[in-house]
Amino acid sequence: MEKSQKNKKTKKLFPLWLIILLDAVAIGITLCTFAYFHHVRVVDYSDREFSKVDLGWEDSSDEPSDSVRFEESDSVSETIEASEQSTENAESLESEETEEQSEASAEKGDFTSVFENASVDEDAYKSYAGENVIVNLYKIENNVNGDMCYYFADVYVRHISNLKTAFAYDTYGQSINEETLKMATKNSAVVAINGDYYGIHRRGVVIRNGTVYRETATDDVCVIFSDGVMKTYLEGEFDIDEVCANGAYQAWNFGPALLNEDGSAIESFTGNRDISGINPRTAIGYFEPGHYCFVVVDGRQEGYSRGATLEQLSELLAEHGCVSGYNLDGGKTSMMTFGDEVANRPTQGGRDVSDIIFVAE
Repeated sequence: MEKSQKNKKTKKLFPLWLIILLDAVAIGITLCTFAYFHHVRVVDYSDREFSKVDLGWEDSSDEPSDSVRFEESDSVSETIEASEQSTENAESLESEETEEQSEASAEKGDFTSVFENASVDEDAYKSYAGENVIVNLYKIENNVNGDMCYYFADVYVRHISNLKTAFAYDTYGQSINEETLKMATKNSAVVAINGDYYGIHRRGVVIRNGTVYRETATDDVCVIFSDGVMKTYLEGEFDIDEVCANGAYQAWNFGPALLNEDGSAIESFTGNRDISGINPRTAIGYFEPGHYCFVVVDGRQEGYSRGATLEQLSELLAEHGCVSGYNLDGGKTSMMTFGDEVANRPTQGGRDVSDIIFVAE
């Protein structure tokens, strides 16, 4: 009995350094496996069929752009007016058809009445005025916390279809990423910002250009409807059937919502510890149907711009007069392009992303 106990005592344990090494290897293998399936392994869902939302107007996703329809409509009208050979009956008939199309369009996301009151601001940092899009871009420094620089794009669109979204490489899937500028240029964007980086997650609502790719909500959701209205929903308030029945055109799932229901700033954000603190930020704001704003706050660059807290971002949108606002992915992701250039100074040069929001003719 004593001999057996003695033998047990003489058994040698693994050295401490070896135990630590084995633990490190095991942890490394686990993390690499997780990273591969969650971040690296490309999952392409483009061959699947996804549900289409009835937007209440003709979906022109297969056409070059919605501006083509406007140009064609104008050219038809001008041709009729210029044609001396057209009969009065033909002119009258064409006029009635044009009026009917205009009335129908007004009910389906046409914001011409708002758009025609917009104009280029000579004091803007950069600006663009086209047939269907007007953008005034402002570079605002030393605001709110004394060392913040942010870019504010005041956006007017004639039709809701001039506000678009795009996937990296035009493909819906996970871990499919592309440079923001490349996506913007490829889609002839006037101005573009990063989206919610849907491709890094397997969950969260995804509705883009009227197509529903994912239905289950996590956290706050932002929806732009085909009539141009933008609303934000808490996770428990979001109903996929309801928003689709009302013509959901775009939906992002990142958050949080940045303004109260009355458009006032939110004084304190809770439950967002992973994105709290001072960071680069991207947001979309809403004034009225056809009038929106894109905001990018640069950060993590001492002597230039530290970034913003969620509270400061909320205050910023409220000060500009937005009635609704939504926080998109930030940090290295935060980027804005204007034309064929990157407008802001992304931290560490930015990074490739899965999706963008943009306006185009």
